[in-house]
Amino acid sequence: MKTIEELGIKQWEYDSLLKVRGNLVLESMMHVLDKDLARGHAFNMGYTGSPATELDEKGNEADCGTVCCIGGWMKVIEQKWTPNEKGFIPLDYERQNLVENYVSEAEGELHALFYPLMSMDDYSRGNWYDEVYENGFYHVEYSKITPRQAVDAIDNYLETGSANWFQVLWGSNVLQTEEEYDND
Repeated sequence: MKTIEELGIKQWEYDSLLKVRGNLVLESMMHVLDKDLARGHAFNMGYTGSPATELDEKGNEADCGTVCCIGGWMKVIEQKWTPNEKGFIPLDYERQNLVENYVSEAEGELHALFYPLMSMDDYSRGNWYDEVYENGFYHVEYSKITPRQAVDAIDNYLETGSANWFQVLWGSNVLQTEEEYDND
């Protein structure tokens, strides 16, 4: 296993990543495909909002955009935020920005762990690594990434310094051809 120095991350990042990994292995974070099914601690790399989606005082949904992902959960753990009586972690604008800024400003291989197969130059959806296209795929469907796949990517990162998402996702329904994407 790589050291925090070899990974180029801070101690809190390392500790939080191990906790996220442990929660995924123990299934204390459940995988959801539909935000309406989210209760308590959920894990979904594609949906932006659950499990930390909470209604604000006006009844509007507060959407973080990152707390369902590995990096978002790392920041939630580092901040020691806890679920409310409904089982959700309330996010106000300040918390949303803190989490989103942390995840979006990650660099190098940590960024690659947070944004599977997405170019660091522009991590807007659809700017996939060349190897996605070169292997006949068109789209990477984050919402279909399972906790087991996330654990495998975390393990790769901790052991080698690279998440190696392509290897983790190969043969799964996460990598989609253009036809599969259009029909999904």
